[in-house]
Amino acid sequence: LENQKIDLLVNNSGLYEASSFKNSPLSSVIHNINEIIDTNVKGSMYVTKAVIHKFNIYGRIIFMNSVAGVKEIENEAIYSASKHALSAFAGIISKELKPNVRVTSIHPGGVMTPLWKHKSYPGNRSILMDVKEILHSIDFILDSSNNVDIPTLLINPVLENH
Repeated sequence: LENQKIDLLVNNSGLYEASSFKNSPLSSVIHNINEIIDTNVKGSMYVTKAVIHKFNIYGRIIFMNSVAGVKEIENEAIYSASKHALSAFAGIISKELKPNVRVTSIHPGGVMTPLWKHKSYPGNRSILMDVKEILHSIDFILDSSNNVDIPTLLINPVLENH
């Protein structure tokens, strides 16, 4: 793998926890900060750094972010902070790597993933998007020519309230 080149990196790690920052016990807040920031921010940074010099002449980095990376969502202070940090990182990396490597931060709203089998969705689950919608957006990004830049893509279910 040392001499192999890549064309695409998709940073798709994510840890989610919704809770009131104000009303949560300190031990719970410390635990959530460490786990969520380590996974959502540091994980993507580490992986990006590990492969940044392995790109072919042209390449793309896609960060699977969240609507919480562009909006502040109540009871998601730590998660939203991690996704805002990821948005900032993606924007800065994009500037450093242009013109050859283009960076896109995809910000989906609610998507029907295994996450919602174990967590309580704060609304009607029937409005959640199918994962295929996100895959279509990735195809759109990858099918774009080398002279097209798509820095941010926000995708929401029609009836989502953020």
